[in-house]
Amino acid sequence: MELLWSQTNSLEENHMGKTGTTKWGRIKHRKGETILVPESELSYKRPGPNQRYTSSGAKRKKIARSPKAIVKG
Repeated sequence: MELLWSQTNSLEENHMGKTGTTKWGRIKHRKGETILVPESELSYKRPGPNQRYTSSGAKRKKIARSPKAIVKG
């Protein structure tokens, strides 16, 4: 008897790509409006084009986000 792919790979075994697993937080954007970002990015943000490199030439991946930007509640 041949098993179907869905029978062999049940949802309990496959942990990749679940819908709705991202926890979201809110921050105030540049003009004061709030946007949703993943909770892992609440305290850090990606640098813009002018802030991507340090003075020594190393590439920055994260820069600190202002604590005032995080919306509580």
